[in-house]
Amino acid sequence: MKPEENLQAACVDYVRKCCPGVIVIASLNKQGPSKNSKAFFGYLAKMKKLGMVKGECDLRLHWLDQTYQYPMTCYIELKAGKNKPTDEQIDFMLAIRKLKIDADWTNSLEGFVNLLTKWGVPTNAR
Repeated sequence: MKPEENLQAACVDYVRKCCPGVIVIASLNKQGPSKNSKAFFGYLAKMKKLGMVKGECDLRLHWLDQTYQYPMTCYIELKAGKNKPTDEQIDFMLAIRKLKIDADWTNSLEGFVNLLTKWGVPTNAR
């Protein structure tokens, strides 16, 4: 797997092991033919028609707040090494934040855990 895929797998594994009651959903925007293939542009048209959004974050988490009454959501973009979000990814996160939903990015598992803690995602990790 690529470095960013390894980071995403580690983050998903962390949620599954340490965050009871949290549902983690991975974006599938990265699936499809190579950008160098003829099929790529057809794939892009299909994804747009199906409602896929450019810049969508890698992970979306859902859980109930501490009172178990209100659904909570956050979006997290993952970047490997010193990579940073693209303009489209930044625009997506800004649009999500305008809806009063937490969205941010990180380049490490530690940063991912820090975001979960900051946003009050329930965890049994100590």
